[in-house]
Amino acid sequence: MVNTFINLYEATFPINLVKDLKSIEGLENLGNLEEKIKINFRIKKILTNSFIIQGDIKATFQSECQRCSKVSPVVLAIKSKVHIKDKSKEGLDLKSPYEIHYQNLQSFNIDIFVREEIYLNFPSIFLCCVTESYKKDNINHERKVQPLKKIKDLMK
Repeated sequence: MVNTFINLYEATFPINLVKDLKSIEGLENLGNLEEKIKINFRIKKILTNSFIIQGDIKATFQSECQRCSKVSPVVLAIKSKVHIKDKSKEGLDLKSPYEIHYQNLQSFNIDIFVREEIYLNFPSIFLCCVTESYKKDNINHERKVQPLKKIKDLMK
């Protein structure tokens, strides 16, 4: 596995990054990756130590249904717009219009960013089968449950 590192202090902006990743370490417990993870990002500099990364992540995992144990695809199509700051500034920001991702900006690792976005957007409950009685009881439960999204919203 080859990680993608970018020195954001010495880069020329905007940076367009279109890449297919075979795998990313740490995603094994989500299921088997069915195909390559496709990323399409644009990184813009907004201040000396502040950047915006915007783009798409597409991935498909084979995961086990939590009701019937059948292995089925979980398709993720993530649209991201995240503020990037140096790890040394973590905890100093009180409010931002964007989510903030902290990392060493001299060796910004795209794989770590992608892994974090996948984890934040992966459904905590995966069901491939829905019985008629379950549909009646849980009409609004069809949306993905993202437990960390509520925490991120509270931190804003």
